Amino acid sequence: VTVASLIGLFASTVLVSAATISGRVRDGNANAYLIGATVSLRELARTTSTGPGGEFSFGSVPAGAYTLVVTYAGTDDVMKSVSVTATDDARVDFAISSEVVRLGAMVVEG
Repeated sequence: VTVASLIGLFASTVLVSAATISGRVRDGNANAYLIGATVSLRELARTTSTGPGGEFSFGSVPAGAYTLVVTYAGTDDVMKSVSVTATDDARVDFAISSEVVRLGAMVVEG
């Protein structure tokens, strides 16, 4: 067994032993995908933003259990748990919504 073959074996094992977590974030009220929502993979301290179709993706995720957190202006943070194995990817979709708050009359004095 040569050193080169051991390095090749190790490299191929590393490439196979990581998963991808992906999904989409949409507005639950308007049913439209959200651009620019922040998605965090808490346990790995990784963060990304959603693209034009509300999509996000985290590659090279080691097998394990994780918490995804979505933040978007005007909404509450939303969390979901996800588990991945060394060979299976995971898809997690989010529907987030905000509550409309109606204010009473305003008086402007000047």
